Amino acid sequence: MKKGQTQMIFIFIMATIIIGLIVLLGYKGIKSMMDNSEKVMINDFFIKLEKDTTSIQRLKGTTKVKTYKLPSSVMNVCFVKSCEEKGCVINYGAVPDIIKKVKGKTVYLLDNKGSIINSKKIKHIEIKNQNYDVFCVNNKFKIKIGLEGMGDGVKLSSK
Repeated sequence: MKKGQTQMIFIFIMATIIIGLIVLLGYKGIKSMMDNSEKVMINDFFIKLEKDTTSIQRLKGTTKVKTYKLPSSVMNVCFVKSCEEKGCVINYGAVPDIIKKVKGKTVYLLDNKGSIINSKKIKHIEIKNQNYDVFCVNNKFKIKIGLEGMGDGVKLSSK
């Protein structure tokens, strides 16, 4: 074996290590960007929903249908009636049990396992869903929600 051949082995080993590190760091960077993108989409959804409910709540009788984009990790969006006064009872109907256990919020984002990804309390929400105070919408990258101004709040319905 010649002297130059042994040095080539070390160069190949170093090149393999460097290429492996580049691939690993690239994967981590792309995954981090995708996770941040989902968080931004969720925050954007909550901001737009809160802005829309605030803008229409004083306009009694006015109805609008709004479309909101959500990441693919969100399978269902559930809306629960605001219950701010003492003694308020919520008729849940057939909704995921996790929503019945976690109280105090009005909007829940659920994943495919039924776990809560995120939730938020948006004031003055009423629900237009027969006899129930809750409704859930399946997410297909965007959801449509009907908003109806009530003068002192907003009535939500699925569209």
